[in-house]
Amino acid sequence: MSLPMFAIDELVGEHPHQIPAEVLHKAYEKFIIGQPRFNATLFRFVVKRLGRSGDHFAVDHATDLLMERPELTPAVADYIHSLADPLPWSPLYARC
Repeated sequence: MSLPMFAIDELVGEHPHQIPAEVLHKAYEKFIIGQPRFNATLFRFVVKRLGRSGDHFAVDHATDLLMERPELTPAVADYIHSLADPLPWSPLYARC
């Protein structure tokens, strides 16, 4: 049995820091990078959590995805914007 994404989001939404960064990194690597069937919902879920915890882990890959998946622009822009120090990534806003 699987939970819908909104239920998972509600369960961890209030406490994003309770999801260890290592878990988010592994999820991104295993289920986002290089997958033949891209799951946009999972992508949004993971980058939202990374952003809330101030983690830059997926910024480069996420911005590269915009060339082939421009529909992800709002999620990627929100991710970058939510980082505590988005200034180093400001040139990437040009892609968004």
